[in-house]
Amino acid sequence: MKALLLPAGLTQVLRAMTISLAALGGLGCDVNSHSVAGASSRFTKLTHQGEAVAAKSGPWHCVYDQVQGLMWEVKSVQENAHYYKSTYSWFLAEKPSQRLGSCGVGQGFVPCHSEDLVRLLNQINYCGSQQWRVPTAQELTSLVNDAAYPGKAKVPAGLFPHTVKGPYWSSDFHHSQITTVHFGSGEIGRLGPNNAAWLRLVSSDDSLKQHAAIPTSDTLH
Repeated sequence: MKALLLPAGLTQVLRAMTISLAALGGLGCDVNSHSVAGASSRFTKLTHQGEAVAAKSGPWHCVYDQVQGLMWEVKSVQENAHYYKSTYSWFLAEKPSQRLGSCGVGQGFVPCHSEDLVRLLNQINYCGSQQWRVPTAQELTSLVNDAAYPGKAKVPAGLFPHTVKGPYWSSDFHHSQITTVHFGSGEIGRLGPNNAAWLRLVSSDDSLKQHAAIPTSDTLH
């Protein structure tokens, strides 16, 4: 397998961020969730190669939202690039050395920012896309599920397991503050870019439209 190249200076990342099929196998395995009406016409589970997965099957690595036309990264309990406990600082082009988050890469944790994850997923054509990016705040709020069980993260947990009840970065930038969406409360907030927060990437690749007629998931809670 070939090491994935990230910005210069992260030699530990260059050694550690080699993604194997075995490392991908632990994503999205919570298939025993309750149903919410209408979800079956909205979401499609996908493998890391971008192939549709049956509603009650797993594992899956991405979720395609047919209403929004967006594909979302699914987080993992494994300490790989998709580790759900990984945090990131928000990338600033004028300060490229700011890596104050801490992300798991299979060999422990290293400092990282949002652009590191974006570059990685695009390099490996994750779930069949090379157009991964940080979502807008509006896109993030489309995942907020106010019908979530009390005490649980406000997302469709049957589709997006391992979601942290904390702030997730958006791409929206206002007066040196970044808009965040808190999946514990469902509320909009703001953080400075050098803070550490969670991150779920999205893709709006036109090629994803092939999944528009293949609803496979009926789980929201």
